[in-house]
Amino acid sequence: MGPAPSPAVPPAAPAAPAVLPAIPLQQVLFLDTNAMHCARLYHAFGRQHCVLPFGPLLEDPADVLRRVHSGRGFKLDGFKNGLKIFNHLREKCREGWRIEFAPMSRLELVCGLLRGHAIADAAHEGITLRMWSRIDENEILGRLQVANYDTVDQDTGDTEESFAKVGIELSETNPDRIQEVWSLARRMLSLVFLDAADCSIYASALLAEADELLTADGYLRMVANAIENPGGVTNLEQRAYFQQVRERLIQFVAKSIGVDAAVIALPKAPRV
Repeated sequence: MGPAPSPAVPPAAPAAPAVLPAIPLQQVLFLDTNAMHCARLYHAFGRQHCVLPFGPLLEDPADVLRRVHSGRGFKLDGFKNGLKIFNHLREKCREGWRIEFAPMSRLELVCGLLRGHAIADAAHEGITLRMWSRIDENEILGRLQVANYDTVDQDTGDTEESFAKVGIELSETNPDRIQEVWSLARRMLSLVFLDAADCSIYASALLAEADELLTADGYLRMVANAIENPGGVTNLEQRAYFQQVRERLIQFVAKSIGVDAAVIALPKAPRV
């Protein structure tokens, strides 16, 4: 007789699929136009005076601001706000946040700078008091030169590059969403009042699923925070109103993004 057959070896059980660690979603900070302006204001100051991180000057930037703009309260306040926002943006970048801004903000900055060049030209001319109230679009157009347009275009066109050099990565939000932005902004205006620019910027922040909306506009900050957390509104009638706004706005955003309303988280608007 031959040797007894070997018992059949059962096939090895398939290996369990490797469980990949969940990749945390990148948090998003959304800048409004006023916050961008303040950050740009300090950016220009820091570069001019070579304070850290722009240059080797070790003096506290806040002390440099007070020394340079001593006694100029309103102007000093603008630069101090810019320093706070600038530092906040650098901190968020170090923590891995993504920082976005709306195309509307760049347009607002461009328009403001062009108007500023025209007003500076009028001031240099020494126009009289009553003439200031008559400066309209036609006069602004007539006072602007090709060099003004070139200067402003270069100044605003390299915003991302100039901030990246000091550790702040900015990016314009997805331009493919522009139709959704206008649609959501229009729906938003059926719930709450915001001016056209702020409405489009807030809508852009919502579609970007921002965790934080950084604004130097007190009214926009109030509205965004009241919608995000109606329970923080002390007036009971306003609290009920913003609760309804929140519920309906979440539905609008969920439909625009194509997700369940239960996963929508609205951005906070902190004061820095």
